[in-house]
Amino acid sequence: MRTSNNALQWTPIPLRSIAPLSLVVRMFIDRKTKGYLIIAIFLVVIFLVFNFTNLWKYYVDFIYKNIFQFLGFNKLHPYVGISLLIILIYGPCLILGFVIGKIFQYYITSPLFKYKEHLEALIQSYKNLKDALLVIEDLQKDIKGKLEEYEKIKKEIETAKELANQNRKKLKDMIDYISGSRWQKFIAYFISYILGILSAMTYDYLKNIIQHLYK
Repeated sequence: MRTSNNALQWTPIPLRSIAPLSLVVRMFIDRKTKGYLIIAIFLVVIFLVFNFTNLWKYYVDFIYKNIFQFLGFNKLHPYVGISLLIILIYGPCLILGFVIGKIFQYYITSPLFKYKEHLEALIQSYKNLKDALLVIEDLQKDIKGKLEEYEKIKKEIETAKELANQNRKKLKDMIDYISGSRWQKFIAYFISYILGILSAMTYDYLKNIIQHLYK
């Protein structure tokens, strides 16, 4: 049951959450109530010990003879006397159980609850750290994959650049060859033509000289 805006509202409890006894205790009692529960447990234990052992008889005899009769309660009305006897018998048991429960709560259960809370916080922080490490590992894997893709693309780009440079060089050489071969052919033809003319002129000149010498 939860309160909201000074109104009582019942919140349904899932069946799977009420199976363990510890969860039931958590839902119905808080930390302070747990201390009183421990005190009540000690009271019940003391009553059971007194009831099922001979200590109860010695205790009642001691209370009746040394306190009840000493105070003169046996001379009162039976109902009053019985009531006072019950108070004298159960009062010290209640006080003893309360004191022992308080001591147990202060020195044992409270530190245990604190250690439990610290341990739960530590476990939760460990779980959060583990989840964070898993997230970091996933990010590292993603970054590694992206870097591998980048390296692959970079290699492909470098290969494409090399091929482009090679093709450009081949194209340039081809253009230079095509454009230069025409001039080379023209110059070769021109030189061959000049040489042919010079050869013909030289042949005629030598022929005339020979004819002139042998007349």
